[in-house]
Amino acid sequence: MGAPRGAPTFRYGAILLSALLLWAYIHAMQYIIIWSGNIPDEVIWYRVREAGVWGIIFWTLIVLQFIVPFFAMLSSGVRNQRLPLLGIAGLTLGLRYVEALVLAAPGTDVDVPILLLSFPPAVLAVGGIWVLGFLVLLRKVQSSVWDTEPLPDAFDPAGTPVLRRPAVS
Repeated sequence: MGAPRGAPTFRYGAILLSALLLWAYIHAMQYIIIWSGNIPDEVIWYRVREAGVWGIIFWTLIVLQFIVPFFAMLSSGVRNQRLPLLGIAGLTLGLRYVEALVLAAPGTDVDVPILLLSFPPAVLAVGGIWVLGFLVLLRKVQSSVWDTEPLPDAFDPAGTPVLRRPAVS
């Protein structure tokens, strides 16, 4: 069962694959620019994240955020089915939070446990604000959908809208 003829088909797998490639490209280009420019301050930033436990987390992120999803989505069976795509999208979204932690935590003087404890409430607060804003806008859109008053298509000399009613025959 495919989409009806002439109906648009959406390829979410292709969009997700493109987003993964863009993410990898941006990170790789940043690394290459810093490496080729031999910028000491920036090299230290990478060296801190590649050492010890942070290095293990850093390389695990690279494998789980890019290599595994990329090779999985090369298969059309994964790329065009809902459940595998949802799994890859969920994994990618969850790992973005770990990525934010790896990008921020090693360079700070804050204890990592304190940072780990403050992270979930911050995510919930931002998510709550987003959901609240979404619901307000959704209510506005829903109320405008039920508005059946025709829009004015003419104005009188004073600039007041005039609705033209169809002539009754």
